[in-house]
Amino acid sequence: MWTHYAENHVGFALGFEIADEVLIRIKYNKERIRVTAKQIERMEKADGQQRMLELLTTKSDHWSYERELRCFPRLRQADPETGMYFKSFEDNDIELREVILGYKCEQKYEEITKIVEGWSSRVAIKRARPAFTKYAMVEQQNVKFR
Repeated sequence: MWTHYAENHVGFALGFEIADEVLIRIKYNKERIRVTAKQIERMEKADGQQRMLELLTTKSDHWSYERELRCFPRLRQADPETGMYFKSFEDNDIELREVILGYKCEQKYEEITKIVEGWSSRVAIKRARPAFTKYAMVEQQNVKFR
């Protein structure tokens, strides 16, 4: 996952506590779902939404080891300065619980602490590293942040 999503261990991952009722389990298939945008446009609204949800929650069976869950929060209002949409980490259904730094990440512990301290006292800051005896990433136990 680190090589795919965290800039080859230079970035970080965020861990959330998310209400079960908003999570959707990903389905893994051997074959890609075939549908065009025109086909979805022609569907009744409810059918089109259901088809879009199917597309957004289906992946190749090559990725089944991920056992992925997704949520699709409603993004109601754009940030007036950037025009971007964000989901608050303090909403009832999603709360930031951990920041996991990649083993090549150069962020200092103090910098991360300052960023997350206003959200919750329960945010753990960790650093990942390659395991010594297997092909896996594990939590660095004796963390020495730069």
